[in-house]
Amino acid sequence: RENYFSFTRKLSEILYTLDMSLVETKDHSNSTKAVIILIAGIVLYLLAFSLWWQGQIDSRIVVAHNFVYMNDTVFHASKWVTDNGIPIILIVYIMILITWFRSNDPEIQRLGPFFLLVIITILIGGTSCSLLKDVFQRARPVAELGDQILLRSNSLTRSFPSGHTSESMSLALPWVIFAVSRSRWILASRLFIGIAALMVSYSRLMLQRHYPADILAGIGTALIFLFATCFLSQWLIRKFSITGTRLIVVNRVVLFLRVGLLVRYLFA
Repeated sequence: RENYFSFTRKLSEILYTLDMSLVETKDHSNSTKAVIILIAGIVLYLLAFSLWWQGQIDSRIVVAHNFVYMNDTVFHASKWVTDNGIPIILIVYIMILITWFRSNDPEIQRLGPFFLLVIITILIGGTSCSLLKDVFQRARPVAELGDQILLRSNSLTRSFPSGHTSESMSLALPWVIFAVSRSRWILASRLFIGIAALMVSYSRLMLQRHYPADILAGIGTALIFLFATCFLSQWLIRKFSITGTRLIVVNRVVLFLRVGLLVRYLFA
């Protein structure tokens, strides 16, 4: 047990040092971090387009996941993740935000502005993903691969980019990247939320609902819109002086919106 706590403490310190080297060492470092996010998003989109245009690799990976439908345990686990992953991430966020309201720990209080960043990213990123589906008009794997895969039900929406991936990553990435803290439980929340978003993304491929290119484009969409919302949230905080009492009021609205999103995902 002591070794475990020693490991998590060292890991927390290492990640904190790396984060702070990007965030606080220079005045322009936040902009640098945002540019890195944008570049990563563009690279993922280029890779996604390459897989889509190449075709064979994209299709073979989907077909290789026929095994999911041959194993009831794997299938039901994948289905559970794809249905409940995003609601679980939202529940974790709600718990973190409630803790922020009740805690006097400076390490927790300094994370207040990031809740606004997360909600703006998911609202803009999720809506934009639906529009991008209509722009690219890629058919789902079941429509293109037919009898090569075991999935038989089709979706009414298009395939590229993956909506579940874009939404889960829009929720996860702002917190994973920017929630810098020495607190072990904040570190744990970053790891949990990041892993949960990755599991949601991969579950879409396992269930043969999407091609690998769709998943990569979903992550790329989240990153590109995170780049934009970084500057938007900073501008809003400076423009309207969202600190102190105003930050509390704003985060109450954020909490209400997150509960609303949770209800939407649970009963959609």
